[in-house]
Amino acid sequence: MKLDLSLVTLVSCGSLLALGALAACGDSSGTTGTGGGSTSSSSSGKTTSSTSSSTGTTSTGTGSTTTSTGSTGTGGMAQAECTTAADCKLLDDCCSCEGIPKTMTPPMCAQTCFQSSCMALGYTGSVACIAGRCAAAFDCDAAKVACATPTPICQPGFVPEVKGLCWSGQCVPAKECAFVDDCASCTASQACVFYGGGIMHHYCVDVPPECNGTASCACMGQSICGNIPCGGTGNQLFCAIP
Repeated sequence: MKLDLSLVTLVSCGSLLALGALAACGDSSGTTGTGGGSTSSSSSGKTTSSTSSSTGTTSTGTGSTTTSTGSTGTGGMAQAECTTAADCKLLDDCCSCEGIPKTMTPPMCAQTCFQSSCMALGYTGSVACIAGRCAAAFDCDAAKVACATPTPICQPGFVPEVKGLCWSGQCVPAKECAFVDDCASCTASQACVFYGGGIMHHYCVDVPPECNGTASCACMGQSICGNIPCGGTGNQLFCAIP
């Protein structure tokens, strides 16, 4: 999916805004994973993506219901899960290895396993707050891979995990990555969010229920951008650093 370069004109070069967060669960029965659910590449993990297409819109104004200009940021119905990593915790059971809000009661997992999902993935990271969502912050930076090992093939919504300068052999939910390479990693039920200034890191964010399946600054702006102006169309949203 190509980003409309006309949007970048709204973004001035500056320091990259570090934000955060996300979540996933599924069953582990694949060939590359050794346990866990929605966190393994070869898992047949259940994803919760819907087939609805988002048609987010952006409008500029001074009111509280639309994207505002300047430093006052954006409006929106959706709320951020977190503002810092301290607001998050790691969910690690037989079904999931993911970041969730610290106040959230983990969903029940009916599966049994010899090792938890995070252990099966060899997870050694720490939970983070990314684009207003809690995430396990897996390393999914394909640009730094320097080995000759073929790129793992992952199901939609999942991307190959990176270990050092090579692939780990696992696939993890794109929304649980520290960042992804491009919007092609996100599903139709997710917003691809990126931030202006310096390096363009992309994040896959589930469209909150409050937004009725449509990614837009009007609904999601405040939760993903805070007080920074939000822009973009369709499922591609960005937070512009003035």
